[in-house]
Amino acid sequence: MSRIGKNPVVIPAGVTVDIKGNLISVKGGLGELTYTKRDEVNAILEGNTVVFSIESPEYSSYWGLTRTLVANMVEGVSKGYSKTLEVIGTGYKITQKGKYLVFFLGHSHDIWYEVPEGLTAEIKYNKGIW
Repeated sequence: MSRIGKNPVVIPAGVTVDIKGNLISVKGGLGELTYTKRDEVNAILEGNTVVFSIESPEYSSYWGLTRTLVANMVEGVSKGYSKTLEVIGTGYKITQKGKYLVFFLGHSHDIWYEVPEGLTAEIKYNKGIW
């Protein structure tokens, strides 16, 4: 059985979750997301949490998947998503020029990557472990 599916999803202040049949809608300060769950997974809104259950153990993978997807939706509309890229090594460097990230990774040329519309990039340098 899935241990992930047993955990309820806590809904923070400012986020609303609406469950109508198989459609789960999550609205928050950063937007709105929807997900159509499988029939085998039950979702119940209890106060400020969403609880998931299944009727047969053979659907436990869908149980955990649905719980994780809804938890990620709640995080996305409340805090937003973040991804960290850590570059380790001597001589490697990343700079930002306008809407481009420029990677200096030891190739014969610089790698220019355009940051997609709606996303932001922030470069932080760790001043060394040594």
